[in-house]
Amino acid sequence: MIAWHPLWLLRTVQFLGVASLILCWGQADILLVVLFTFLIAICGQGIGQHRYFSHKSFKTDDIKHKLLAILATLSTSGSILHWSAVHRYHHENADTDKDIHNPKILGYFKTFFMLYNPVNIPKSFTVKLRDLLKDPVVMFTHNYYWFIILSYIIFLAILGPTYLVSCYLIPVGFARLSGGIQSAFTHGLMGYRNFDIKDKSTNHTLCNYITFGEGLHNNHHKYPGKYSFVSHPAEIDPTGWVIEKLWRK
Repeated sequence: MIAWHPLWLLRTVQFLGVASLILCWGQADILLVVLFTFLIAICGQGIGQHRYFSHKSFKTDDIKHKLLAILATLSTSGSILHWSAVHRYHHENADTDKDIHNPKILGYFKTFFMLYNPVNIPKSFTVKLRDLLKDPVVMFTHNYYWFIILSYIIFLAILGPTYLVSCYLIPVGFARLSGGIQSAFTHGLMGYRNFDIKDKSTNHTLCNYITFGEGLHNNHHKYPGKYSFVSHPAEIDPTGWVIEKLWRK
């Protein structure tokens, strides 16, 4: 049985991140924002949570494995175990009544902000998380999830508000919006399809630019085990390129 972290706390921090992304640019250092958005949102959530831990789409070395686990944790999108459980269950039940963030059932607002209840995932699904449950790095970041995040927040707060806003809150806000765009707008609402598969996933060019490659969702649902989502010469996936150059073994 997975011990879920309190979602109200997770959502509160995410909303603070989104608010900072909108309101706090006057206190931000642009270079730090770019660097830490790349590290926390793109490498932590897009690569770590999604393509590496959830889908095992590439292999890396032990040091990068641990680094991706820390960055995934700092994305404040849920622990690796939590995020992967939700995402693997989503892929197995995409756009059905069992999909816990199906926008046609949950609604686009709640899907965008991921206001779902992971307790709806059956206990029997735990068997499909055995690889993560056996990973000591994953379990450490799950068991000490908020300790890691709060330690980082306190460290940045000591350095000053510019560091807290630039190196954490705005990157977390971008990670939340990126995940929301992907979940809400690439499941039948708009876009195009390269593959006629059983779910309603779509590719959307604008969403793809905003999320650095996560908008090629129909391609991803067709080939979830590929670390690059490109299936056509005209498509781009910057996140896949980063994996190829920086993270893949």
